[in-house]
Amino acid sequence: MNRNDFLFGAQYYRAPTPECEDWEDDLKNMKEMGLRHVKFWVQWRWAQRGEDLFYFSDIDRLMDLAYQNGLRVTLNVILLSLKSISFSLTSIRLHS
Repeated sequence: MNRNDFLFGAQYYRAPTPECEDWEDDLKNMKEMGLRHVKFWVQWRWAQRGEDLFYFSDIDRLMDLAYQNGLRVTLNVILLSLKSISFSLTSIRLHS
C-alpha cells in the first residue's frame, strides 16, 4: 500500500454482533463487492473476562477470515472500560 491508496472498506465487528455464523459469508461478500479493507472493534470490556483472563478468539477468527478473503484490517481498540490498567504482560493467559 502506498500513500496514494484510498482505503475502501467497512466497519464490521463490534462484539457481540454480528453473530459468528455470519462472519464467513459476510467477509466473502465484502470481497466480492470490491471492498479491500475492514475494521474490527476490540472492546476491552468484552476481551478482558477477568483478572489476567482475556478472550481474543473472536478477533483471531475474524483476522483469519479477512486474510482468506484478501481484506486488510484495522483494529480499533476501545479502552474506555479498561477493568485494570496495572497488569503484567508476562502474566496474561489467553483463553478461547
